[in-house]
Amino acid sequence: MFNTIKFIFGSLFSNRRLVDESNEHPIWLALIIFLLSLCAAVLPMTITSLNVQGSQILTVTENYSLDYSLSVLSRDYLYTNGGVETEDQVVATIRDDQLQLNVPTFEADIKFPDDDKVSLAVRYTSDQTQVSSIIQDIKTSYIVPNEEATDDTLISEVPSMLIFTPSNYYIYLYAGTARVSFTETNGEVTITSDATASTGISGNYVDIPDETCLNDFYDKSLDKSDAAQNAYDGWVDFLNKGYQNPRNYAVLTSSLMFLGIDVAIVVILALVLFLLSKTKASPRKIPFLEALKIDMFATLSPAIIGMLIGFLWADFFYLGFIIIYGIRATFLGMKATSPNQNNPEVRK
Repeated sequence: MFNTIKFIFGSLFSNRRLVDESNEHPIWLALIIFLLSLCAAVLPMTITSLNVQGSQILTVTENYSLDYSLSVLSRDYLYTNGGVETEDQVVATIRDDQLQLNVPTFEADIKFPDDDKVSLAVRYTSDQTQVSSIIQDIKTSYIVPNEEATDDTLISEVPSMLIFTPSNYYIYLYAGTARVSFTETNGEVTITSDATASTGISGNYVDIPDETCLNDFYDKSLDKSDAAQNAYDGWVDFLNKGYQNPRNYAVLTSSLMFLGIDVAIVVILALVLFLLSKTKASPRKIPFLEALKIDMFATLSPAIIGMLIGFLWADFFYLGFIIIYGIRATFLGMKATSPNQNNPEVRK
């Protein structure tokens, strides 16, 4: 046991120990080390991604007044009068992981105070397939009068968008200066110069409790400041829970993908080590399974270093393990196959 522990700690930095002593230890130990290394390699990405919340779209530097627009949406379109509903009121409720409205379609143009400029275009459609056409319609609905254009080209402002369907919602943020140019011929719209959303997010209602009513976010029986704060808190909770399920699925998918990439790289570099040992210059012929065992033992220190750097530098966590392990595998191959460095003597 002591020799095993000594080997594991020694192999963190000694390629010579890996080459000379790996074959003395069982394959199951190499597999355990390898699995621990894989977990450490993807840990920064997984934890960082799981900490992303849907409501962060409200607090980004340029949210283009989305927080204000959602408050107005609750105040003027989705509201409650102390629990009393009016006959023409739009009621939006989550039931069985679906958003149910008492109307087949719904739209609202949220505007800035004392301004005719639309800050958020809100739409609901019961038909998921209509989302793309709704986006195009929003992009081409707010034509700018007296804007210079050539030929038959029209120019339209593009507001931020919130689109609800029974199973999903979509938010796209556009700068206040966003424009598209388009032509319309016989009812066919062709966008010739498109604007790109600065931020986009989508979610569903799987993790939102049943009977959650969007109308409860704003209560007109309260004073304005309390009602506005309650509405904001309601949307924060809605966005966080709505984003939770697709976020978790995306994290699982990306983590498994990077695990697969890491496994493939270790196998490929083990094959490279095996082939290098078959050259005439190599004084030692290493079987493939032994080369694979050596490479699996060699993953631990790159995984630890990559994990630590990944937590400190978010942009590095995708490739940290791959880069560091690639560097170590290069020197490991040189150590194992170079006639000038190879020494078959086993360290005690």
